[in-house]
Amino acid sequence: MTKIEELAPQHSGALYQATLFPSAPEHFIAEAFVSADEMGAWHRNGWLSFDPLTVAQYDEKERVEVLFIKGLARSGLSDAMIDRTLSSLDKPYCYGPSTTFFSFAENRWISLPPERDQADVTSEYLDELIETQDWDSLRELHGKISQALEDSEDTNE
Repeated sequence: MTKIEELAPQHSGALYQATLFPSAPEHFIAEAFVSADEMGAWHRNGWLSFDPLTVAQYDEKERVEVLFIKGLARSGLSDAMIDRTLSSLDKPYCYGPSTTFFSFAENRWISLPPERDQADVTSEYLDELIETQDWDSLRELHGKISQALEDSEDTNE
């Protein structure tokens, strides 16, 4: 998989799994800091996949989509520019609002990959140092780890 494919926009998991605690419209509006009028305008523009006037309970997928569109709608971009940027995404626009963004430099949407487990990253790094026989770096790390363990034993006594 290429780096570009790795960063391709990905729908949020909320699109595929319902929440245990849906919200009533008035609670959702207060929690999301949006108005019913705003959401109605977004729906009329084709930016929301659902009509907020017909939703009795807001699920996680609606929340994610509204937050994603809210950020875009309040960005200062014109409606035409928002239409243009959204045209390259698949509907519904249920993309993680904190992990999916439009790169104006590359003229494409990017979703950040999930954060990797630090223990896995550390283990892979150590394996790489061993494979390249970078003994100086390994000794330095060994010294830091040994010192940290000694310090932790001193504080636990």
